Amino acid sequence: ITAFALGPDYHEKFVLGGTGGASFFTVQASQLYPLRGFVADVDRYPPGTGVAALYTEYRFPLWHIERGIWTVPFYMERIHAAFFAEGGNTFGNGDADNARDTFEKARARLSGGRLGAGGELRLDVNLGWAFPLTTRGGIAWPLIDHGRPQNRAPLIYLSFGSTI
Repeated sequence: ITAFALGPDYHEKFVLGGTGGASFFTVQASQLYPLRGFVADVDRYPPGTGVAALYTEYRFPLWHIERGIWTVPFYMERIHAAFFAEGGNTFGNGDADNARDTFEKARARLSGGRLGAGGELRLDVNLGWAFPLTTRGGIAWPLIDHGRPQNRAPLIYLSFGSTI
């Protein structure tokens, strides 16, 4: 996934980090790209007029439940798991004079990117028999930060919606 804000004003800034996802209960801004293993901290990881990110994920089913609870409007579909690795970085602040300057700065910034990896358990349900919801809990390790290997504690999270 790559995104650029082009034009004379460069108003749009992109943020890379966090575990958020879009769902019936949550909304995700179009300028926020999740990167599991890292918090969405704009002081530590500044936003940019461009973002480059790569997401890889292997999903597999664990149990097809396909059951509800009496007549309660709650229907459980399946439990599945995923292993993932994702990385990227933001770049640019709108001060480049030309396209060559922009791409040189982007190349330098992307070489100091971030990489996270981990696993998730997910439960797919339907609320009111009409509103699908994925609940997920996971653990993500920040493997590379600012282009350097890390030995930090993993982040554990619980969230609604899918990141990708």
